[in-house]
Amino acid sequence: MTAGAADAPEAPPSPSPPLPGGGRARDVVARQHHHAVTDRLAANVLVVEWAVAVVLGVPLGARAVATALLGGLVINGAALALTLRRPGWTGTRHANAAALVMWAPVLQWVSRGHIADHHHAFATLAGLALYRDWRVLRTALIVLCAQLVLRGALWPAQELAAAGRAGWWFVEHGAWLVGETAILMIGSLRSERDERDAAKREARLERTQAIIERHVHERTLELQESAERYRDLVENMEAVTFEVDMIGRRMRYVSPQAYKLLDCGEEALTELERSTFDIVITDMRMPMISGSEVLEAAARTSPHARRVILSGSDCEAVVAHVDVLLVKPCGAATVRATIERLLAERATTPRAVP
Repeated sequence: MTAGAADAPEAPPSPSPPLPGGGRARDVVARQHHHAVTDRLAANVLVVEWAVAVVLGVPLGARAVATALLGGLVINGAALALTLRRPGWTGTRHANAAALVMWAPVLQWVSRGHIADHHHAFATLAGLALYRDWRVLRTALIVLCAQLVLRGALWPAQELAAAGRAGWWFVEHGAWLVGETAILMIGSLRSERDERDAAKREARLERTQAIIERHVHERTLELQESAERYRDLVENMEAVTFEVDMIGRRMRYVSPQAYKLLDCGEEALTELERSTFDIVITDMRMPMISGSEVLEAAARTSPHARRVILSGSDCEAVVAHVDVLLVKPCGAATVRATIERLLAERATTPRAVP
């Protein structure tokens, strides 16, 4: 009887390739996504301010409502169109910034001064800081300062009458705006730096992981090739080679020589006289000699051998010198499992000293 070699081990999975792009590329992609999300948020705010202006203009009459509708179209038109067509683009966020701050005088007029322009400006700058882009804040500040200068030059009487403001009120207002914008710019610059550093660290970690996975993959292939060469060597030898898991108490590998069966009882007796065996397997009924005689010879020549007999019924289990009885019919898998179990028991059980 011959048995094939153990199933070849599966090849290890290939290491996952490193993601494309370095730290800078990752930072650019992440920032574009963040800007696109913030563009949509700014567009929603623009629509809400437009609706608020129309509602507040209703008590002032049809002219105020028409002015709010037309003014909203002029202010929001370009910003909303760019948000729909090109979210995340540099020009889109600058258009949103300019449109948001331009609503300050409109809301102040339709609310009859209840919504102060400087309060609206401060809140808008704080909201634009969500872009984490200091250039957007710069654009908003330029538009706000231009508004202050124009309003102070074109409507001085109206502005001075509101809340008893002094003639140079817009200078003070502009100074507050510059101060807040400077603080928000510093925060945006620090946020950009932190994002770049985080992207670089992530890129380095992924490159390191890819290198480690590649080395592990190469080493695993080398070990598999070494195991295959070892098995090719031992399977072509006359010796019976096997591997035992001492912790799990099971067989890892048994060479095909362990499964050699002789053709007849006389040949078995001759082999038993020539050498010793770890396991002797025989059939109970054979043409020229019985299995009992083979096992008796094995008990004399190989006293430490484990003896297995195959029989058509279990009534012959009382035969002397039998360690395991296999009732026929039994397949090759059963015989193989029995051999592996006996070899494992023999490897883990010390021999008695004669």
